[in-house]
Amino acid sequence: MAGPLRASVVGATMLLAALLTAWALVTPGFRGPDEPPQVSTVLRLATGGGYPAYPAVLDPSVRAAGPALGFPGLTRVFTDAGVLTARPLDLARPTAAELRSPAFARDPDTFDQMTAHPPAFATLMAAVVVVGDLMNRPIDVALLVLRLASAALLLPVPWLIARSALEVGLPAPGAGLAAFVPAGWIQFTHIGGVVNNGTLLVLGAAGLAAALLPVCRGAIGGGRAAAIGALLSLCLLTKGFALGFVPLVALAYLAAVRYRGAGATLRAASITGVLALPGLAWWAANQIRYGTIQPNELLTFDVVGPPGAWESWAGRLGSGLSSSLWADLGWLETPLPWPLHLSATAGLLAVMAVGTWRLRASQVEMAVLHGMWVLPLLLVAVGSAQVWGELGYFVPAQGRYLFTGAVAVAVCVGAVVRAPWLVRAAPALAAAVGAAGLVFGLRHFWLPATPQTALSWWSGGEVLALLVVLVGTAGVIIGVSAMHRLTAATPPRPGPEPLVDERRGSPS
Repeated sequence: MAGPLRASVVGATMLLAALLTAWALVTPGFRGPDEPPQVSTVLRLATGGGYPAYPAVLDPSVRAAGPALGFPGLTRVFTDAGVLTARPLDLARPTAAELRSPAFARDPDTFDQMTAHPPAFATLMAAVVVVGDLMNRPIDVALLVLRLASAALLLPVPWLIARSALEVGLPAPGAGLAAFVPAGWIQFTHIGGVVNNGTLLVLGAAGLAAALLPVCRGAIGGGRAAAIGALLSLCLLTKGFALGFVPLVALAYLAAVRYRGAGATLRAASITGVLALPGLAWWAANQIRYGTIQPNELLTFDVVGPPGAWESWAGRLGSGLSSSLWADLGWLETPLPWPLHLSATAGLLAVMAVGTWRLRASQVEMAVLHGMWVLPLLLVAVGSAQVWGELGYFVPAQGRYLFTGAVAVAVCVGAVVRAPWLVRAAPALAAAVGAAGLVFGLRHFWLPATPQTALSWWSGGEVLALLVVLVGTAGVIIGVSAMHRLTAATPPRPGPEPLVDERRGSPS
């Protein structure tokens, strides 16, 4: 990776780190999707409580943490948290260990669905709890550290995007621009700034994509095969959507047969398969324990009624995915007006279609990239349709489930945007969109809507806020300078056809 492109990736990573940290501060405690059960599972593992069979009960310290984090309790968390004001000076900051004491009132036993998911993310975060002695830190400190540790998993994504962009034939300016796309995606940075196992899955998916793309052209060395197997296993041990990645690995190896022959390809695929077995074993065990690949509490409910028209189900599924793809904050309580989010989604699909057409010389590689979001979407749709058909109950879907396709989105944006002035402005534009999202978050979550109000809830928040400004500003400056050098050094390209020839030569 050449110097200016490397610098642009550094700038993109710095800007992404700043925005993720800012969202960790702006989002009130436990106001991220599934954050209470995520933290509960982490604390249970860290304190020797194990990974109980599904379903579990929320950890006592989580059930008692509501007042310290600004809402009445988890039983009313979705409706009564509301807008927060500055933290009262006399509001206690108990530790997670203290919150387990009977002296603190807690919610009754509350359902925890996280043990339906594999344990990789919770195990990693539990190690953070143990190393940082977070059980004995104030609950706001413990939560903030876990948020930052979870967000840090996304920091390699800009680099993986740039590598993938080069692999499918984008010139350096397009690859540099693609690296800034995650920072300009409001919902991506908002969800990434809370404790969420999706961050590990997005990292694993981006790493898997970057490792698989060379395989499509015959790069099947033993080290790469082992890395692919380990990454696939990691994804499978993080979330069920990774089951959709298995056929993508097979597709890449099938494409490699053309270049390396069946024997060599089969040997490499065998290495991958062996290292993927730990991840596959989790889902096989589910089938044995529960009689299904992934248990779902909804399937134990009584039938609500007839499912109704399937077009109604499809419309609700599509609208929910579209709305929560952009800026539906907290527990999906700020849906955008439907004309706005549907227009944005239609525009994104158009960009991805045009970008894919321009990169059509890398057909198999683009199929792998798009499969990273299409197949998880298919799994979501099938699961929702199953419950709709059997119970007459609609299971909503969230746009964050499709963040596994972040590399595909970024690469297509990089392929479509070609105007040199727009490429040079990409870092500043990403920062402006990110800042607008933060302002929206402040206005929604806090009253008065000022940084000081939000920071009053976090020990050390002022220092982190200063770092956010410094690191974010430096990232934009580095990015703009690097993108200027990239566009100045790279002549305009008339079309996509030369990209593969210049990068790898014609296949032999």
